[in-house]
Amino acid sequence: MKELEKIITGSDGEKILMKYFIPENISSPHPIVLIHGFKGFMDWGHFPYVARKMAEKGNVVIRFNFSHDGTSPATPSEFSRLDLFAQNTYSKELTDIKSVLDEIESLKILLQQNLNTKEIYLIGHSRGGADAIITAFEDNRIKKLVTWASVDRLATYFADDADTLAKWKKEGVVYIYNSRTGQNMPMNYSLYEDAVQNKERFDVHHAAQNLNIPWLIVHGDTDPTVDVEIAYKLYQLSASSDIYIMPQAHHNFGAKHPLDDSADFVQINLLVDKTLSFLMS
Repeated sequence: MKELEKIITGSDGEKILMKYFIPENISSPHPIVLIHGFKGFMDWGHFPYVARKMAEKGNVVIRFNFSHDGTSPATPSEFSRLDLFAQNTYSKELTDIKSVLDEIESLKILLQQNLNTKEIYLIGHSRGGADAIITAFEDNRIKKLVTWASVDRLATYFADDADTLAKWKKEGVVYIYNSRTGQNMPMNYSLYEDAVQNKERFDVHHAAQNLNIPWLIVHGDTDPTVDVEIAYKLYQLSASSDIYIMPQAHHNFGAKHPLDDSADFVQINLLVDKTLSFLMS
C-alpha cells in the first residue's frame, strides 16, 4: 500500500496538507475523503487507523488538514499556528474542501489507477459532518455521504448566550480551552460575522432536507458532545438517509488521542464496518 502526501493551496493562500492511502489492489473506483472536526486534525486519534482499514478493503482514502485548523504542514498534529485557528471561518473550511475535491479530480496518480475522480464519497465527523452535508448539497461530485456524530448547525453554534456574544464582539476574540493540550485557542469575531453573512448557505437543515444522494448517519447513543437527538433530527429531514445508532458509543466512537491499547477498538472497527458496508453497497 502506498501512503503519499501532497501540499496544496487553500483559503487565503495558506497550505492544506493531504494524505492518500492507495492500496495495491483497488476494488472501488470512488475515492473516499475524510473530514475532521473542530479542534481536530487528520491524524487525530483513530483517523489514520480508520483510513488504513478502509484502504485495506481496496479503497483509495484521502484525509487532509484544513488551512486554518491551527496545524501546519510542518507540524500536522500540533496546534502550532493558533494565529490561523483564530482566523478560521466556515467559508474557509468549505473553500478548502472544494480545493481538495478539485485536486482529487485532476490528480494524475489517481487517474492512472482508473478511479472515477468525479464521483467521490465523503465522510465528515462532528463539525466536519456539517461541512460535509453542505458540500454534498452544493457539489454534485459527491455521490455518497457518511456523517459521524455530526452537528446540525453552524451559523450560531458559538453564540447561544447573548452576554458571551456581546463580549466576543467587544473584544474581537473568544477563547476555547483545549483540555488535551492545555491551550486557550482563539476564535476571532469574524467567524460569527461570516456565519451571519452566510446564514442561508450554512443552514444545515436546509441542505439535509434537499439532499438526494445516499446518506448514512452514524451516532453514539451516549454522545456527551452532540446529543443523539441531533442524529434523529437529521434523519427525519432527509428522505435519502439511513441511520445507525451505536450502543454505548461516545462522540469519538471509542477513540482517543493518541490512539493506544486503551481505546475501544470494538467500536472503532464497528464504525469502519458500518461505513464501508454502506459505501460499498
